Amino acid sequence: LAEARFHIADYSESARLMTAYLKDAPKATANEWVFLGDIYEQLGELEQARKAYDYSLVLLTANLGETASN
Repeated sequence: LAEARFHIADYSESARLMTAYLKDAPKATANEWVFLGDIYEQLGELEQARKAYDYSLVLLTANLGETASN
């Protein structure tokens, strides 16, 4: 639903829906956090966008140490 709102340029509602989803989704993917960053970027909330993008990188790199040693 957040994605549908994003595509019709209802960024505020998209942000509300996505943040509510992520709050209750401890296993959310990096892509979902990137999407939240994209929403915030469209809203002009660049600091919030950066935080979402940074968290997506945390998720993407969390297991790199284990992967590199295998």
